[in-house]
Amino acid sequence: QAHFNKVVFQEELDESVEEGIPLPPDVGFSDNSQVLSLIAGRKGLCDILDETMTIPRNTAEAYVSKVGKEITNNPQLIVSKIAKLGFGIKHFAGEVHYNCEGWLEKNANKVSDDITNCIRDSDLTIWKEESAQEPQQPPHEESPQRRAGGKGGSASVSSEFRSCLQALMTK
Repeated sequence: QAHFNKVVFQEELDESVEEGIPLPPDVGFSDNSQVLSLIAGRKGLCDILDETMTIPRNTAEAYVSKVGKEITNNPQLIVSKIAKLGFGIKHFAGEVHYNCEGWLEKNANKVSDDITNCIRDSDLTIWKEESAQEPQQPPHEESPQRRAGGKGGSASVSSEFRSCLQALMTK
């Protein structure tokens, strides 16, 4: 949206000024670059989430605490003194409060054990061939690198989000 705003709105406003068209002083648009930086920027919410996942037995409360300690200069972040498992973000449309319970598990992008067992026990040839090619790893013993989307395996949900966002912004 920041890219769209700059290209469409700011350039139109600049063009109007160049052509001598008078504009009311309150004409403008919301710039969401601080929100994007907060969420997907360097040392933003996604980076901290992936980093928190690399520490074994970490909790949502530890993630929220780390967010409050490390992101001190972004006015879009709302740190709650009451909610230990959440924070808020001032989006252009208003404040949104998030409960981070379960975020570490969801961000791991791990296939559920039920699905893994179903595929393993399947009689379909394609699943048997595929599972024979992949190294077997005991359930719940993923390396921290794999959980956080490192070189050891599939990417985390937040790293996939950042990749999609980057691709969108370069178009």
